[in-house]
Amino acid sequence: MPVSANVTDPHYKSVSARRADIAVHAAGLFLAIVGGAWMVWRAHASQTMLLATCIYALGLLVMFACSAAYNFAPPQRQPMLRKFDHAGIFVMIAGSYTPFFLVALDGTWRWVMILSVWCVALFGVFAKLCLPGIAKGFWVAIYLLLGWAGSLVVNQMIAGLDSAVLWLIVAGGAFYTVGVAFYVRKSLVYNRAIWHAHVLGGALSHWYAIWLCLRPLGEM
Repeated sequence: MPVSANVTDPHYKSVSARRADIAVHAAGLFLAIVGGAWMVWRAHASQTMLLATCIYALGLLVMFACSAAYNFAPPQRQPMLRKFDHAGIFVMIAGSYTPFFLVALDGTWRWVMILSVWCVALFGVFAKLCLPGIAKGFWVAIYLLLGWAGSLVVNQMIAGLDSAVLWLIVAGGAFYTVGVAFYVRKSLVYNRAIWHAHVLGGALSHWYAIWLCLRPLGEM
């Protein structure tokens, strides 16, 4: 039987489970800070992609920072920080789509999709922070629907992106989606570390996909 990490900590069933989650968050923050800065530097040759990668890098940092603040805070502070943790996911999803839509889409579709995902994301942030009492199942559905919004323009994405980028986008979405199954299984000792490891896998997949989109800029 696992030894309790903290009798007042509702998150972790063992010391090792908490340490595993700390390690995952440390890797995520490293990716957000170092990987994000590297990506922004690579995008400097294009003002459009520079803005898009700044948005992505900021979303990545917000997500992992809010998650770390919530999961490792004293229990009495967790209810408020939980709202920011969940709001940060919306920022990350919209921030992840922005570079891909800019590269793959043209004309009206580009701005319709970018504005749509950001409108949903900003509403989600507002609702998470200001509208309590909404059922958890509703939020899981909204996260998944927003996360797969790119399927609405799948033909344009296929035409506008390299196959490697497309597979990395799909892999990232799969990481996030499969991770939800572990997130909802509260009986698992390491459920939070496993869930956050899937989030890290999804973020890393999308980071590399955006990096591949930036390769032509290195030749300019």
